[in-house]
This record gives sequence, structure tokens and C-alpha cells, in this order.
Amino acid sequence: MINRSPDQIDLYPLLANAYAELGKKSEVIQTLAELKQALNQTRIHYAMGFRNMALGDTYLAAEQFDEAIDSYKKAMEFEPMSERVCKEKLIKAYTKAGKTNLAEELRATLGVKSKD
Repeated sequence: MINRSPDQIDLYPLLANAYAELGKKSEVIQTLAELKQALNQTRIHYAMGFRNMALGDTYLAAEQFDEAIDSYKKAMEFEPMSERVCKEKLIKAYTKAGKTNLAEELRATLGVKSKD
């Protein structure tokens, strides 16, 4: 058992992804709920970009693609220095959501070729 605290936001997406790899969807959803609660409890205001990226990663693991996309977009607003990382995550979310045109458009802005 892993003890988590609200200030260890970075652990939630890792745990959610591990559960997703094991096919444990209910645990992914539970981890997402715990992350949301932790985000409400934390007092780390300066890390809003990172918090939204963590939330996006966890939504992605939970296969809630539209929510992941929204979270990554919010992360870019709060953390412009991480724009490229957020865009790369958005490409993955768009692709998994079946929004390949949006993924390709964003990929082109980064100068990254398609993985076809």
C-alpha cells in the first residue's frame, strides 16, 4: 500500500498509469478521485500548471480523453514554460480520443512528423 499525501501530486498519475497497465479501471477511477481531492486540499498555488498536467495524465489513464485535453490546455495557461510538454501530451490525448486531425495539426506546429 502506498500512502499518499496532497502535496505529492506527481505520484497520482504514476499510480493511475500503473493501474491502467494492469487493466484495473476501477482503481484508476479511484486514483482520479483521490487526486481531485488532493488538489482541493493542497496549498501549492504556484504549481497550477503542474497540477493540471498531473490531472490530465490521470484523466488520460482513466480514458477520459476530453477531460485530459481540457486539463492540458489549462496547464499551458498556467505554465507557458511547459508549453511543448503540454502540446506533446495533447497530441497523445487527441490521438487516443480519435481526434487525429487535431493531433496532426498540433504535431505540425511542433515540427514533429506523424508516427505512421
